[in-house]
Amino acid sequence: MQLKNRGTLATLCLGVLTACTAVANAQSWLPLPYQNDFVNHGRFSFTTGVLDTGGSRALLKRGNGVCINRLESDDTWTLEADIAAPEPGIDFGFQGCIDEDIAIVTAPGWVDDDGVERGRAYAYERDPKSGEWNLTYTFEPYDIDPDSAGLGGFTFGYRVSLDDGLAVITDKRALEDRGYARFFERTAPGTWVERNTFFGLADEDRFGASVDIQSGLVDLCAVGASQLEMPDANGTIEFFIRDESGNWVPQPDLLEGPGELGWPTDIDIAGGRMAVSASNQYGLPGIVEIWEGSEDEWNRRTTILGGGEEKGFFGSTVQLWTSKLLVTQVFTLGLPSDGAALLYESNDEGEWRITHAFNGALNFPSNSGCSARMIGDHVLVRTNDMVRDHIRDEYQYPPDPPRPGCTGDLNGDGIVDAGDLGLLIAAWGVCP
Repeated sequence: MQLKNRGTLATLCLGVLTACTAVANAQSWLPLPYQNDFVNHGRFSFTTGVLDTGGSRALLKRGNGVCINRLESDDTWTLEADIAAPEPGIDFGFQGCIDEDIAIVTAPGWVDDDGVERGRAYAYERDPKSGEWNLTYTFEPYDIDPDSAGLGGFTFGYRVSLDDGLAVITDKRALEDRGYARFFERTAPGTWVERNTFFGLADEDRFGASVDIQSGLVDLCAVGASQLEMPDANGTIEFFIRDESGNWVPQPDLLEGPGELGWPTDIDIAGGRMAVSASNQYGLPGIVEIWEGSEDEWNRRTTILGGGEEKGFFGSTVQLWTSKLLVTQVFTLGLPSDGAALLYESNDEGEWRITHAFNGALNFPSNSGCSARMIGDHVLVRTNDMVRDHIRDEYQYPPDPPRPGCTGDLNGDGIVDAGDLGLLIAAWGVCP
């Protein structure tokens, strides 16, 4: 394949502020600062993961399929659809996104008639008259010679992003790990048009490792290339802007990573901010960066350091919602089977502080997608048995800085135990 250089590497800003660190001492504990109260508002039966939230709806993993739930004005939930996998054994629900009346669910394990694992994605739309959700379109992978599959085969549907009828679906392992991203536009109910397909700029680029698309005055998409997971790897983010003809145009400069392995693991853009994480750190806890800007001009404002142990995978997923940031972490220090969802909030000065920690579950989040998402004042978190809904009960900061010592029932399960301490370390570290 002819390699076309779509731009040059550029680090746009170097401003870094450490917001959260861990100190290696496990004898005494710092309480969670500025903690808000959340109450357990209920649970979703037979659910095993949170894929996405959008508008007033949540897309959840449920058994071998997915389900769609609507948040009502009285903070209750209504089950709108229970969607089974179109075929068995295709990893249906590996990733998914929802934008009010449209949802896309990926199945990277789909196998074609020749026995080649190529992957697919499926679009569902809600009928405005009947209220039913129906399968309306099937997204196919790029037509590539099966011999060009990457180390893990084809994974079309590895990442997906959707906003206002614009969608991008990636395969980071195709063409011997070069990767590609396909852009689609919904032109009518049940009709999608493929606009562009872009490939990674170099061998083993893993282009499409992360992605986020935003519709607005300027339609913007950010696609991450994490490169191979080697100690000297440094990922990039490439920006694309949609022109008047509906095609996506790559911008000349690539955003270069900070030299952290796994960057960018996840990307989320909202309200002039961009959250970028690097979770696969090989002995380091992971980071989340907050950038501010627009289009392809971004400045790094804050770097949040995870507080977990080796392979803590802090920053497995990130989500921005107005002035809030939700970060998931697979492991917590001292509790290798537990995970956490950590909620941060920013003040008028742009300072980010952790306000709550939610207990996770075994191998949390799973590879079926994000297992914690915000929607308004609700936070949906996958626990060991199912997805639980947490709602903000009170919004206030303590008048004085908290004192060191035992912090009590952090995860809201009614008891003070090791789970609370594990959340504490993951969120804020320990002190002498």
